[in-house]
Amino acid sequence: MIPTYNERDNIIALIESVHKVLDAATLAHEIIIVDDNSPDGTWQIAEQAAVLDPRIKVVRRGGRLGLATAAVEGWKIAQGEFLAIMDGDFQHPPGTLLSLFNALQSCEADVAIASRHIDGGGICGWSLHRYVVSWAGTLLAAWFLPGILARVRDPLSGYFMFRRSAAPPLQDIAPRGYKILLELLSKGRFRLIQEVPFTFMNRTQGRSKFGLYQSYEFLLHLLILAWQEGSFVHFIKYCTTGAIGVAVNVSAFNGFIHFGQFPLVLAGALSVQVAILSNFILNEFWTFSQYTRLEPSLRHLLKRCVSFNIICLGGAVMNVGILWGTVNLLGIHPAIGIFIAVGLSTLWNFGISANITWIPHQQNTR
Repeated sequence: MIPTYNERDNIIALIESVHKVLDAATLAHEIIIVDDNSPDGTWQIAEQAAVLDPRIKVVRRGGRLGLATAAVEGWKIAQGEFLAIMDGDFQHPPGTLLSLFNALQSCEADVAIASRHIDGGGICGWSLHRYVVSWAGTLLAAWFLPGILARVRDPLSGYFMFRRSAAPPLQDIAPRGYKILLELLSKGRFRLIQEVPFTFMNRTQGRSKFGLYQSYEFLLHLLILAWQEGSFVHFIKYCTTGAIGVAVNVSAFNGFIHFGQFPLVLAGALSVQVAILSNFILNEFWTFSQYTRLEPSLRHLLKRCVSFNIICLGGAVMNVGILWGTVNLLGIHPAIGIFIAVGLSTLWNFGISANITWIPHQQNTR
């Protein structure tokens, strides 16, 4: 399945390349092109090719409706058990299709993903700005959908293949924007996911479609998926646990000072540790209880406790550093600076804890 918009300079060469790769491997296939009414007439060129080759199907839509919805529309009319998607601009090398297919066959995987971020993969010719944007998107996906990076190193890949029988019903998929893989990974319950390396190439013809609107749609899509998958509920519980931890910290500190006659620094250090332990217990048996039930042994509990302590220490260092920077470097009032520091360190603690401490290990299928 190839979604297109203004790809008239690439589409025929791409069709021929895909045919060449799959014909050489004697794989029966069809190419479905879903075009969003390209002003440059991509759909016309594709339709002319379809007249001569029954293995080509063309869907012309009324406007620019987005890559992800184009993918679903194309897959709905596909005949095969193995469904794939690739860009129409040669940034996804056609030869990688065989690697994806072989991963599904030889490894009996449900999803095979062409990955830029595993050994052997890479990116050709990107600017520093685009690298930063790409990694920021990956980190946002990890925060909004905790555990996803444990399963897939490149969850924003637009080049993958999967078994229709292992995927959620296509009518249940309602993606936005251009990151259809996130939708499938969130709503599917795939038994085994396999990543294969590929190098993301520079486009040779045409212009990139990425812009501010695509960034907005990506963030909106993440918010919708996070709501549907319950990540927001986890975050609210985590913040509630943190608020309780503050009360525990203050109470413990007063107890150590007034009743235990502890020195100030020791009382402060011990009260912080008591608060961390109380937060851990609440998160263990309330916030992330559905994950802890997967690994209930004492060994795993102690491992999670140590991990959470280390993460909280990192969050505390971040808190102090942000407070110092906002006040001394940016000239922000300390009362505002502390809110910024607490907010960012809370986001840090939640994202790292959800992905490392309470990660759904037994769902790790990579």
